[in-house]
Amino acid sequence: IMRKRYGRVTALGALVLALASILSGCPDPNIAMFADAGLEAAVRHELGKPFGLLTRTELLGVTELDAASRNIHSLAGIQNMPNLMWLDLANNNVANLGSLANLANLAYLNLDTNRVTDIGPLAGLFSLNTVILGNNYSSSREGNLVWELGPLVTNAANGGIGPGSLVVLERRTLVDVDTDELVPSVAAQIAQLVQFGVDVALLVE
Repeated sequence: IMRKRYGRVTALGALVLALASILSGCPDPNIAMFADAGLEAAVRHELGKPFGLLTRTELLGVTELDAASRNIHSLAGIQNMPNLMWLDLANNNVANLGSLANLANLAYLNLDTNRVTDIGPLAGLFSLNTVILGNNYSSSREGNLVWELGPLVTNAANGGIGPGSLVVLERRTLVDVDTDELVPSVAAQIAQLVQFGVDVALLVE
C-alpha cells in the first residue's frame, strides 16, 4: 500500500515540476507539444494516454498513427515522431506539410481529402513507398490548380520512390483549366516517375 501511495505522489510531483518549469519560462526539453488538438488526440489514442504531459521519449515509440478525420489543420509537433513509418491523415484540413520534412522513416502517407497544394517537403523523404494525394483542393486557388510534381521526381531520382511504389494524384490539380489536358510540364514529370518504376494513379472526379 505504501509503495502505491509513494508512486502516486512521485507521479504527481513530476507533473507539478514539469508545469512549474513551463510557467517559469524554462520548459522541460523532453515535453512534446502539438499545436492542433485533433492531432494531439490521435497521438494520445495511439499511446493509450488520454491525460498527462506527452514526452518526446514516448513519441519515439510511435511507428504508426491513424489521424484520419480529426479536423486537423496543423501538423506542428509531429516532427518529434522520427520513427513514424505509417501515417494516415485523410479527411482533414492540412495545407502545410513542412512538419513532415524530417520524418526519414515514413513509408506510407495518406493525405487524401485535405488542402495540400505544395508537396515540397516530400522531396527528401526517401523511405516513402506509398503517397496518396487525391482530392486536395485549396479554396484560395479557384483558378488553375496545377501542382508542381518536381519534389516527387527529386525523391525518385535520389533513391526514394521507385519500383513497387504507388503515388495517387488528383487529375484536376494537374490540368490546364482551359484545355482540360495535363499541363505539359506535369505530364513530363509523371513520365519521369513512371520511368523510375513508380505506379502513378490519376483520380478523376
